[in-house]
Amino acid sequence: MAQAELEKCRAAGDDVPAPQAAAAGEQWQDPRFGMGKSMDGAPPRKGRQSRDQAFDVWLKRGLHQLFDDVVNEPVPEELLKLIEEDRSKQD
Repeated sequence: MAQAELEKCRAAGDDVPAPQAAAAGEQWQDPRFGMGKSMDGAPPRKGRQSRDQAFDVWLKRGLHQLFDDVVNEPVPEELLKLIEEDRSKQD
């Protein structure tokens, strides 16, 4: 359907008709969703930035799965003694 026909429907208060098969060489595009807008109204995501954030989340989750148990273990007594000895030497 031509853009002018859609505008006439909209101006008359009519519902915009459902898309029909486009004529040869034409591509139907709903005018309500212009360039840079998504159907849910959310702003477009930045490609590289969203991929970087997704990778960061994936990496953080993976590292937590692998190392949370180790991080939550108590510090060995021998290591605590070494740290205390080093602190006393520095004072």
